[in-house]
Amino acid sequence: MAHMEEKKKLVVVIAAFLTSAAIVLLLNGLREHAIADLVQNLRTSALGGAPEEQVAPAWANFSNIYVPPGAGYSSTLHQLLQANGTTACHNQSTNFTRLEGLPRSKKGKVLLKTNTRYQFSLVAYTADGKRRCAGGDYYEVDLHNERYRARLPTTDFDNGTYGLELEVPARWAGVFSLEIWLLFGNWHGMDIFGEQYAVLQVVTAQELHVILPQAQLLDATFQRNMTRCAAQDFTRPHWSGRWTRGWFNEACEADEEKRFRCLPGEHFGCEEPWCAGPLGRLESNGWSYSAHCSFKIFERDEAWSCLDGRWLFMWGDSNFQDTVRNLLLFILDWQLPPKANLADFQLERKYEQFFINPARPSQAFQVSMVFNGANQYWDNGEGLHTLEHTEHQDTVATHFNGSRAPDTIIMNSGLHDGYKEIEDYLAVADFAVQWWVDFYTSLPADRKPQLVWRTTVAPAGKSRNMPGNPHKMESYNHVMVEKLRAERHRMPVKFVDGFDLTFPFHYTNEFSDGGHYGRAPGVALPPWHRKPHWYFVDIMLAHIFLNAICPAT
Repeated sequence: MAHMEEKKKLVVVIAAFLTSAAIVLLLNGLREHAIADLVQNLRTSALGGAPEEQVAPAWANFSNIYVPPGAGYSSTLHQLLQANGTTACHNQSTNFTRLEGLPRSKKGKVLLKTNTRYQFSLVAYTADGKRRCAGGDYYEVDLHNERYRARLPTTDFDNGTYGLELEVPARWAGVFSLEIWLLFGNWHGMDIFGEQYAVLQVVTAQELHVILPQAQLLDATFQRNMTRCAAQDFTRPHWSGRWTRGWFNEACEADEEKRFRCLPGEHFGCEEPWCAGPLGRLESNGWSYSAHCSFKIFERDEAWSCLDGRWLFMWGDSNFQDTVRNLLLFILDWQLPPKANLADFQLERKYEQFFINPARPSQAFQVSMVFNGANQYWDNGEGLHTLEHTEHQDTVATHFNGSRAPDTIIMNSGLHDGYKEIEDYLAVADFAVQWWVDFYTSLPADRKPQLVWRTTVAPAGKSRNMPGNPHKMESYNHVMVEKLRAERHRMPVKFVDGFDLTFPFHYTNEFSDGGHYGRAPGVALPPWHRKPHWYFVDIMLAHIFLNAICPAT
């Protein structure tokens, strides 16, 4: 009987606990609904219309502007830029910015739960304390601590309100800094020479306490859904990922080669599901990037097996020089040419070359590099206009006229397009996409290569206010992706989001010289002049390309 009484008491205790937990979850749910309603009301009051009509699909697509249902990104962007300066609203400037819609505790702390998506707002105010009634401000939103770095998707609703989304997986619960920079105001980031208008200031900052609720202690939903990237994952053009690290070396310093080999060994393993493979080979002191899926870090032999017999056609800017070199040296362990050293070795802007596996000479692959920053390979600033030159078109086409042809084309354009006004860019983007579609569809079925489009990286440090700045590059990325996606039925392109990948490390020149995230360790170029700098972001990109070429099955 005593045993039965103890069991009854235990059942009563468990029931009471579950009831309390349910009440807590209900209250939390009500609080989150209230937050969502607040954000929805902000959007509805300024934009007009019923709430259900203002649920912005742009948020789910990580668009940096609100695109009305049935409209396109390119046309909406063009209309916003044409309208800029035509009303009194456009002539107001942002004086200060507030975060609105974040839940706070009684003690004033911002408390959030892991595995929960929050939507809240940035609201721009003028000097007289009124909300701005137009958009065009470009905010850079940085969420970080020593183990986690991410950009938050930000949507401009053209009414002084900017929607934000935040979700932290349960594994990374902790205290975060949320810093918001105002890079440009009033659409000046889209000017050709907008440097004089750059703001480049942190306009608001907030400490966030992201906690792991008891109800999630055994909930690995996010982790279960995080699987290695398969082919279909590369059809998603815009990513919202994060850089994470578990164990790292707090005393990490560059060695005599200016390399950061800080983990216990190059085969120090990833923490799954955030990545898989030898994390130490990234030379990142534990950092790895994951998005809607996770990426494999390839062992040397695995990478050679992926590339063996392939012919890669690289059509892009000088970043591809770095990425191929880093693929060779840091992933494939390819041997440097005689008298070359790591700091000085650089591939050319245009070359045709076979690369042979030094450990297994029967394995090799070919790379054709065609620079598209300008028609003349020593020049700059043409971008997509390069493709308007018949000479350049012929250079591309001749690679597909022989007995063999490239099986993979990796493409990008952007930094050299920064000197273009929106009308010019829209027209040349249409031309470039149509040219590639016509060229691709003209190839025989057995000679059609797989295509990978890499969005433009986020210009970093002192280059954040240059003509090809983050505001313009993010916008032009969306334009190009929209046009490529419209043609996927005729030209099936995969996407790698270089912008989201690089953005969390673009605030300084520690990781990039401004436009390149993969310059060689110890390189004698500004801004470093042989001082140590990090180069792992581009090595991660090279691994992501390998995942796109040889995805999980």
